[in-house]
Amino acid sequence: MKQQTQTDTVNLKALVGKITSRWYLFAICLPLALGIAYLYMRFTPKVYEVKASILIDDKSKTTSDQDRLMRSMGMFGPKTQLKDEVELLTSYRYVKQVIDRLGMRVSYFSVDDYKTVEEFGDFPFRIKLDTTKAQMINTPIYIKRRSKDLYEIQVDGKKVEVYDLLADRELEELPKVEIRTVQKVNRPYNSEGLNFSIEFAKNPTLYDKDEYFFVINILGQQANNYRASLKVTPIDDKNSSVIQISSRGTVVEKEEKVVNTLLEVYLANEVQKRNEEGSRTIQFIDDQLGIVS
Repeated sequence: MKQQTQTDTVNLKALVGKITSRWYLFAICLPLALGIAYLYMRFTPKVYEVKASILIDDKSKTTSDQDRLMRSMGMFGPKTQLKDEVELLTSYRYVKQVIDRLGMRVSYFSVDDYKTVEEFGDFPFRIKLDTTKAQMINTPIYIKRRSKDLYEIQVDGKKVEVYDLLADRELEELPKVEIRTVQKVNRPYNSEGLNFSIEFAKNPTLYDKDEYFFVINILGQQANNYRASLKVTPIDDKNSSVIQISSRGTVVEKEEKVVNTLLEVYLANEVQKRNEEGSRTIQFIDDQLGIVS
């Protein structure tokens, strides 16, 4: 036992000796590791998750005698089940309505200390697209305020897609785009593949970043991206009609708006469906009374 302890001590001393003889490696690697960790924390965007819940009227559980009579006479289709409402909340039609309502055809970004951040809410300017004309998509368009009456537009891109937003189809691909021009604030800008007007914010505190740019998106692509990121699931309780909606993204305000607007779109469509169903019920009763009389 004593011999084993002496051997362990000798091995430990040898290990410490090897480590201390290469102290310069630690002096190099430690600052390098700390630098990599700092850059990772500095430039990796944080991802936020927003959740909301809604109580769904699971009509498959609440069919009245009157409803059964109406449906037996072929007036309405089968009752909607909870799983159908889950599919409806993530449907392309509903999500596209959300994207359109929130004006997400245009995305806004700022650059500060070489870090690019997507912005949602207050921004130095807002873009109004001329949807009757062609627009270049998925390309950064930099805007810089020159004076009270002038601003600068700068675009550099290769293989830039030009899109018809109304017809929802690609028109052409420009091999190279280079735009550097100064434009009057109150005059719309029109060129090949770029047609918009701009409104600048009056709050000077918004102009505190190095650069600002916007990107024109296709609503269909935006809708499909959000359909992939949205999660709509019933809660664990099998007897519950509560559905949880969650969305993940780097801009928490944007995710909140998306979730809340999705609920608004769903509820508005539910009200419309109930009104239409009520109108059909009244028409059906009037028709039957007419036959009887």
